Amino acid sequence: MRLIWRVAIVVIALVAAPTGPVSAGEAAIAEPLRSAWALAQSNVGTAASTRSASPGWVVTAIEDYVDTRYLARRLLARTDPEADAGDRARLGEALADWLSWRARRAVERHGQAWRGLLDDPRSMLLIQRSAVDGSLATAVVELRLGDRRWDALAQLHRRGGVWRVYDIEVSGLSLQGLLRALWADVRGNGSLAAGIAALKASK
Repeated sequence: MRLIWRVAIVVIALVAAPTGPVSAGEAAIAEPLRSAWALAQSNVGTAASTRSASPGWVVTAIEDYVDTRYLARRLLARTDPEADAGDRARLGEALADWLSWRARRAVERHGQAWRGLLDDPRSMLLIQRSAVDGSLATAVVELRLGDRRWDALAQLHRRGGVWRVYDIEVSGLSLQGLLRALWADVRGNGSLAAGIAALKASK
């Protein structure tokens, strides 16, 4: 199974699966997952997710539930520590655009198959334990899609009072690791602006 497909299905599972019972301390972390579930449940595998009708809801999901601006900050801390807030914002927008593009392609190709998994009453996300440290949180979760299950580690960042996912690790695969490798590949030795332009052109 291709790396991007494996990461994509975990991302969709994390933001689309209904969450199990959570404690009061976990409620703030679980809320964006519950909201994303309603969005995916209404759209994955429907006519709006076909090649003839661009699934704009995917863009909304990425913007609302994935903190690409924080991801950009972490990526630039390694490659361009002198980058300013404007640079981080521009890279964050480029990352969101790239993720939206890959997610749209995945939904267009596999939406009908995923529809059955999302409708399966056995599909859910169970938060086993979580910890909050200021604006960062981690959650150890069990993902269930039909008769398959994965253990995963989700990392979230709170910005503007809203929790968003910035990394998911499952079976040795990491969303942040995938994007770090992508950024290293397109960044090259040129200017930061050229690297961002190369990322935009990599779709």
